[in-house]
Amino acid sequence: AVWGRFDSLVTSLKAGVKDGPVDAAGGAYYRSSEGSREHNSSELSGAFARGGMELGENEYLTFIYHRSQSRVEDPGMEGMPTPKYEQFKTWLDSYTIRLESNHDWLRGYSMGYVTDGHLRWEKDHCQDGNPNSPSGSSDTDWIGSGYRGLYDFLWNDWTFSVGLDAMVDEGETKTFNDRMARYTWEPGRQRQTLAAPYIGVRYDFHLDEEWTLSPSLGTKYYFCSDFDDEWAPSAAIDFGKKEYGIFASWQRGIHYPGLIFLANETAWNPLSCVAERMDNFNVGFRGSWEAMLTAHVSLYHNAITDRLDQDAHGLYHNSGELDATGVEATLRYFATDELSFYGGTAIAATQQKVVSRMPRWTWTLGTSWEIVEYVRLDADVNYVDKMYAYTTRNESADDLAEVDRFWTANIRLALDTRVILPVDGEWY
Repeated sequence: AVWGRFDSLVTSLKAGVKDGPVDAAGGAYYRSSEGSREHNSSELSGAFARGGMELGENEYLTFIYHRSQSRVEDPGMEGMPTPKYEQFKTWLDSYTIRLESNHDWLRGYSMGYVTDGHLRWEKDHCQDGNPNSPSGSSDTDWIGSGYRGLYDFLWNDWTFSVGLDAMVDEGETKTFNDRMARYTWEPGRQRQTLAAPYIGVRYDFHLDEEWTLSPSLGTKYYFCSDFDDEWAPSAAIDFGKKEYGIFASWQRGIHYPGLIFLANETAWNPLSCVAERMDNFNVGFRGSWEAMLTAHVSLYHNAITDRLDQDAHGLYHNSGELDATGVEATLRYFATDELSFYGGTAIAATQQKVVSRMPRWTWTLGTSWEIVEYVRLDADVNYVDKMYAYTTRNESADDLAEVDRFWTANIRLALDTRVILPVDGEWY
């Protein structure tokens, strides 16, 4: 358990057992804080259970259940009256079953899942941004199910891949008006299906005992019930050996509007969207030297057409093109067996001057030090540059508001419980 400022509490508990081919684990967690302002409390809780079984030497079957709940109060804009009701609550149940296969000639997994979610947004004013509207709430319920699988067939230096992502989402959202004591907005139940089969191939050219050249090609094809079908091809090449190498890749990603957009489109016919398409180009270097230094550096360019964005009212729209070029780099240095340092940075430059949710620069620096046996110190600093976002608290719903740059720092001193107890754990 951890206690902090503003009556903040963080707790978690988990345990597991294994007996022959069968294993099981479970746990729960709870976090809460009163926040730094009035009407600013929040809490997050959840529990999970997992059971696994080895099916012979090459298959492993897992079942996972997870329940999560959250609640957060909105303190409103500084300098304005404190809200009375404004609160956001969610709860979600998810069920997953996964079968993993690991043969000399076949490797991969199949996974089926079901999610059952609920959202309750209590409001001082059921019409967002209208201070004269009565109190109310927005209620959203949805259920989703799907399959995800990917298998690699290995034959000499060839690898043939086949996969499938398939999902069905169904749900509804509606607004309740307290003054009228009835639902005043009910666009009806929405349903969306999506299927994306995948095929790919890779060949390893062994140039000598150490160096390998590995080109690969693949593609997905998206079938969507509400939007046009889309191709998503990819290609990559890797040249190097175990310790280091260079790589280049290109892949296309497709992002479809979901159920909330469909509900809004039903209620307000002028809304229209198409799928967002992103082409990502990437070249880089990876390296590891004698277990002392690891590095990864890549230069990327993202070309996005019909970018999906949300306006101040949370409604989706296509905001046009976005071209971003940047660098991502990570470095870790193991000074001794007990002391290591790490750092990472991401830099993004866009042709468009103002883009939502894209900071120009972020970085992280940290260290991990085993001071003496059973005592460890971890520390890090993280920085995020300024960015822009849509907000209902801005004067104009069409404008992007600037979000200030910020940094966070963490330090953690931990004592291994095994120093006095036969239990694998930590005091920190």
